[in-house]
Amino acid sequence: MIFKILIGLLLSFQACAYFDSGSVIHEGLLDQDRERAGYKSAYSFGYIIGVIDVIDEVIICMPHGTTKGQLAKIVLNYMEVHPEKWSDPGKYSVINALKDLWPCKNQTKEK
Repeated sequence: MIFKILIGLLLSFQACAYFDSGSVIHEGLLDQDRERAGYKSAYSFGYIIGVIDVIDEVIICMPHGTTKGQLAKIVLNYMEVHPEKWSDPGKYSVINALKDLWPCKNQTKEK
């Protein structure tokens, strides 16, 4: 019985390839921008910082001293320009917002 439950849990986790879409992140960033900070904006900040912790010095090379507020504004601006990306996984909006802005010197841009 336990084996069946574990298999069911594993299969259900594989069905979800990402945690949240860009629209969830965008909504939280809008709340912060409108000074309605709450759970959604805190979640969006944490999501962005989590993605950046993984990609910094690998995909992007963020300048020392960059603030969380600056990162949120950059991602929000990207998402405002690209609403067609809101249904994509939120991590892609974070990565795309920053990769051309702060590429690592040892990486070449793909055309």
